[in-house]
Amino acid sequence: MRLRAREIALRYLDHRPRSRNEVINRLMRDDISSDVIEEQIYDLEGLGLIDDDAYASMWIRSCVEHRPYGEFAVRQQLKKRGVDDEVIERQMNLQYPGELEVGRVLAEKRRKRIKTSEFMVFRQKLGNALQRRGFAYDVIETLVDEMWRQEVAE
Repeated sequence: MRLRAREIALRYLDHRPRSRNEVINRLMRDDISSDVIEEQIYDLEGLGLIDDDAYASMWIRSCVEHRPYGEFAVRQQLKKRGVDDEVIERQMNLQYPGELEVGRVLAEKRRKRIKTSEFMVFRQKLGNALQRRGFAYDVIETLVDEMWRQEVAE
């Protein structure tokens, strides 16, 4: 049973880093007993194969650099994956540069694709795109105004 649990966990971790909770859920799905799961998790953490701090850090960097998300959305994604609130808070403070800065990258990309000369249409399209990615209302308003000024200036 222990060997089977180890194989399942290692195979699961082979594809991409996982949170502690994701690995536990994966092992539970295969009816591995809780004491064996606990033992395997402890061993894998000792080997550095499971590290929620590193996982959260990687996830946040990815959400900032590759596919910009607002602070709320990033927190929700990590919670959904079972990362502890304390770990999320610590890593957000270390890795997340600020919603305005992250949102500006997405807003710039979207601004170039919106073809309209009407502010209300521009506002709706850009605002909706930012809202779907979990940005706060005040950040959305600031970015819409900023991007509209750039659009008008061009």
